Amino acid sequence: MSQSESPEAIQLTVERLAHGGDAIAHLPDGRIVFVDAGIPGDVVEVELVQSRKKFARARMLRRISAAADAAESGCVHSERCGGCRFQRLSYEDELTSKTAAAAEAMTRIARGVELPAARVVAAVASSGVRDRARFGCGDASPGFRERGSSRVVAIDACPMLSNGLRDAGAALADFCNAVGATECSVEWDHQRSGIVALVHVKRIDPERARRAVHLLPTTALDIVLADRLQRFVLRGTGVVHRLMLDAPEIVAKCAAGSFAQSGARNAETLIAEVVRLAEVEPGQRLLELFAGSGALSFPLARAGAWVHAVEGEGAAVGAAMKALASTESLPAGGLTFTGADLSEGLPQELRRHSGAPANAPVAGEGFDTLVCDPPRSGLSRGLIDDICALEVRRLIYVSCDPGTQARDLSLFAARGWTVREHVFVDMFPRTAHIESLLLLTR
Repeated sequence: MSQSESPEAIQLTVERLAHGGDAIAHLPDGRIVFVDAGIPGDVVEVELVQSRKKFARARMLRRISAAADAAESGCVHSERCGGCRFQRLSYEDELTSKTAAAAEAMTRIARGVELPAARVVAAVASSGVRDRARFGCGDASPGFRERGSSRVVAIDACPMLSNGLRDAGAALADFCNAVGATECSVEWDHQRSGIVALVHVKRIDPERARRAVHLLPTTALDIVLADRLQRFVLRGTGVVHRLMLDAPEIVAKCAAGSFAQSGARNAETLIAEVVRLAEVEPGQRLLELFAGSGALSFPLARAGAWVHAVEGEGAAVGAAMKALASTESLPAGGLTFTGADLSEGLPQELRRHSGAPANAPVAGEGFDTLVCDPPRSGLSRGLIDDICALEVRRLIYVSCDPGTQARDLSLFAARGWTVREHVFVDMFPRTAHIESLLLLTR
């Protein structure tokens, strides 16, 4: 659409959902249009924000009539808040729609690679499952970004958050306003039953923060302020305790705001699927890439594998190593952690000609299985080359972005890898996100 064209309201009927959550409809001229809201069956009024020869994108202005099978929203903020996409669908319809859309996108992107029908693992619950949240802060109370905007929608309580965090935004509002917060990341510390918060400000002012301490709720255990240059621990030690294993109990003390899955209960489902796909046997040598602080590493070792875990973020490696050192014995297998940049390939000591690390059970021998859980951007070509050069027989690829996973899959398939099993795990109910697991063999 050129700048000289003015937006014109168009009435459409939503037909289905695309991977990523957009609604799909057709314009009067036959072109497909992606709309930022709506569910199948909705009749909506939209304005075009992008117009191309074969497709267009549109913003919903209003809903003229709702789909006949629309569910009652479980959140009063769902019409404006951009946090949830599917509050008006039953959970069963949501899961069917988003897994079908993800599978279609993967088939298209993977360029003819044969994908088996995916096994679908539902979320443990469709609400109350998120232990972490990132609030935007503006003139009003902390909240989530408005759909299609950077404006903040004040949220008094979010039904997707676990009980301890449900009203965290409102509880932290006075403090955030007093220190001039721009954003606030919160996590519920299950080990200590309290909130750990990383509060972003334009510039840290310790005295201003100390004067506002009395505004904090009693559940706020650790409070850390951060600007572009530094962090300041206002209360506590600035760490969140995350359970890596329950027997023996192993707890990692991680920096406030560091990466973790959004909810412990759904994360357990993902972990169980990875362990199942690994088919661990006693003494099995397993290389894990992008290991974080050990969410997969510890359970895989408990299952009997000897795990060598590699992670690029030094703080996460340090937290994992301290957690490992805190226990006298790890059942079944063994576990080591290494810090290394994986952005362009494997570290030199792990490439094929070097074999396994010197502290492996049998020095010089390679790994049987490789597990990788990269960031949303996926794997670099250099890292894919290095993985293919290893003598691993099984590769388990965990991804939070099925599109980039499918892109990488086409490269693995060209090197002789075959997809043996595909699993979708829903860790993010009410959103368009889905976790995709591929088991590849050669």
